[in-house]
Amino acid sequence: MKYQWHFRPRHRGDDISNPISGEFFADSGSPNPSTGLVREALQNAIDAGRRIDRWGEPVVVRIGIFRGKHALSREAAAERFASLRPHLSVDGNGLRNAPADNEPCEYLTVEDFGTSGLTGDTTADSVEGLQNNFVDFVRSDGRTRKNEGDRGSWGVGKNVFPRASRINGYIAYTVRFDDGRKLIIGKSILKIRRIGGEEFQPQCYMADSWSPNDVPRPYEGSEAVDLLCRDFQLKRTTEPGLSLVIPWLDDDVTYEDLLAAVVDQYYYAILSGVLAVELTDGDSDCTLSRSTIAEIVRSKSRLRDHVAMIELASWSMKFRQSERLTLNVPHPDAAQKWAAELVPEEVRTGITQRLLRRERVAVRIPVHVYAKGDSVPERSHFDLYLEHHDESKQIRPSFVREQLLINDVKRAVGVPKIRPLVVIDDKPLAALLRAAEPPSHADWSASTGNFKNVYHNGNHVITFVKTAVTQLMSIVRAGDEEPDPTITIDFFALPEPDDRPTPPGGREKKKQPGDDSDKKIGPLPRNPRRFAIAEVAGGFVVRPGEPGTTLPSRLRVAMAYDVLSGSPWKQYEPADFDLTRRDRNGIQIAASGDVEFKVADSNQIHLKLTGPEFELYVTGFDRNRDLIVRAYDPKEPPDADSAAELHETEEAHG
Repeated sequence: MKYQWHFRPRHRGDDISNPISGEFFADSGSPNPSTGLVREALQNAIDAGRRIDRWGEPVVVRIGIFRGKHALSREAAAERFASLRPHLSVDGNGLRNAPADNEPCEYLTVEDFGTSGLTGDTTADSVEGLQNNFVDFVRSDGRTRKNEGDRGSWGVGKNVFPRASRINGYIAYTVRFDDGRKLIIGKSILKIRRIGGEEFQPQCYMADSWSPNDVPRPYEGSEAVDLLCRDFQLKRTTEPGLSLVIPWLDDDVTYEDLLAAVVDQYYYAILSGVLAVELTDGDSDCTLSRSTIAEIVRSKSRLRDHVAMIELASWSMKFRQSERLTLNVPHPDAAQKWAAELVPEEVRTGITQRLLRRERVAVRIPVHVYAKGDSVPERSHFDLYLEHHDESKQIRPSFVREQLLINDVKRAVGVPKIRPLVVIDDKPLAALLRAAEPPSHADWSASTGNFKNVYHNGNHVITFVKTAVTQLMSIVRAGDEEPDPTITIDFFALPEPDDRPTPPGGREKKKQPGDDSDKKIGPLPRNPRRFAIAEVAGGFVVRPGEPGTTLPSRLRVAMAYDVLSGSPWKQYEPADFDLTRRDRNGIQIAASGDVEFKVADSNQIHLKLTGPEFELYVTGFDRNRDLIVRAYDPKEPPDADSAAELHETEEAHG
C-alpha cells in the first residue's frame, strides 16, 4: 500500500497566496524548532486530557526521534511517498532542504495518551459552530475554537509541526474517545508551484480521497493503521489520543534539545502530576514524571541549572497551607496597583525573618479582575514563592499560568538574592492573562487582539502581576532602601552653587568698604522635589517626589559609570552596559503604575508620566562601580546647550 497524496489545481481567479503564518519558508538562520515543537505538543495534550476522565492519572506523551538505523528505509520512503515526490522536487515549491529521491526518512513521533483525540465531524466545512478538533487541527489556520480554560488560545501554534519537517508536513493518526474511530490524514504545505504546465495550490493532503467540491476524507481502516504504525514505530493500539509523525525531520531537532525543552517548559506540569513525558531515540528511553524528574535533571549537566527551581516548585505543592502569608486586598473599584499598605507589618516581618533563616516563603496576593459586562469586579489571586539564594546573578521570576510556563515576561525583573516563582491558577486572573498572551504564550501584553476592550483597567492587572516580585520585596526591604544623595536627582531642585576654585594665577577680588560678601548667609530655600531617584541593589528606582508637587509629563533619564577625571557622560562606553542590548548584558527594566518608557539610546530612557503614581526600576549594573544617574524634564532644559544635554551634562544636585 502507498500513502496516496492529493492536490488541487489552481484555477484562473483563485487567490495568488503562499502560506506565511508558520514562517515555513524562513531562511537557514531560523531558530531551533525543538522548544516550540515541545511547547505546542505538550500544551495541546494537556488541554485534550482535560476533556476526559483520567481518574487522577497524568496525560502521558511519548516523543520519539528516529535517525540513522532507526529511520524509515530509503526503499520504503520512496514507495510510501511516491505520489508526493514530483511536488517535493519541483523548483519553486518553497522547501529549503527537500529530501533527495533515494534518502531515508528520519522522523519524529509525538503520541499522547489519556486524551480525547481529534473529535468532531470530519466532513464539516464551517468556520463557526461547536468545537471541532479534527477540522481545526487539520484544515484551519489562524483561528481557534478552543474552550475557555484551555491553555492555548490561538490557531497558529500547530504550525510548529510542519515547520520541523523538511517537507513542511506531518501525518496525524487519531483514536477518538467518543466514537472509537481510527483516522489517518497527512498534510504538506508548499508554495504555489507548476508541474507539467499546471499550477497547484499550496495544500497537499494524504487522504483516502479529496474530490472536487468536497473536504479531504481521512483513511479509516486496519490496513492503513497497521502500515503507519509499522513504518513509524507508533505505540498506539486502541487508546484514545493523537499520534503525530513528522517525516524528514529538520536536522536542528536533537534528542538533547527535546529533553531540555521538556524540562525547561513543563517541569511544573510534570511535578504537579498533570503530565508525564517519555523520550526515546530508538536505543534508550527516559521517563520524566513527578517521581523521576528531579533525579534526571541532577544527572544531566546541561539541566542542572533547573534543580533549584524544581525543588522550589515541588515545595510549593507540598507545604502546609497554614504557613501561607496573605496580603491585604486592593480596593476593588480602583486600578490594581502596588502600595505599602497592601503588605501588613506581620507579613513584612514574616517574609524577612523566614528569608534570613533560609526558609522558603509562600505569599498569596489578592487582586480584582473587572471584565467589561460584569456588574462588579471579581476577586481573584495569585501565589508567590520565594527562597534565598547565594548566587551572584539576579534570577528573573518564573511565571506559571495553569501549568504553562510563561517564559519571556517583559519588564519582570528579579531581586538580588531571591529565587522567585509566581503561580497563577485562579480562574478569573488566569483568563485575563491568557487573553493577554501573544501566539507564543511567552508574555502578557495589553495590546493583543484578545485582550483589548475586554477588561476595565486590565493593563494595571498585568503590571501588578509582572512586577509582584520587585514591588513586594521593595516594600519588605524598605528600611534598606535609603536614598543615595549621589543619584537622587531633580535638576531644578537647587541652583548651581558657585564653588569653582580660583583659576591658576588669578587674584582674589579685593574687599571694598561696605562689602558684606563675607557675611554668613542662611541656607537657600529649597524647592520641593517633583521626582526622586533612590538606590536599590544593582541599580536605581525613579519615583514621584514630595507631596504637593506637580509631576512633569515627561522625564529623561541618563546613566553612566563615574570616572576618575573628566565627564562620565563623555567617557560612557556601550561596552560597560547597553540598554538596547539588555538580553546580552543583564540590564533589566521594569515599570509599574502611570508610566510608559522607551529606551532612547544605549544609556538613556525616556519616560511619559500619565498619572501621579509610578515606579521605574533599572537594575543589573556592576556593583563594583559607582553609577551616576541624571533625570530632568526635557521641557525645562539645563544651562547646557541642547547638543550637550545627552553627552556632556554636568552632575546635578540631589
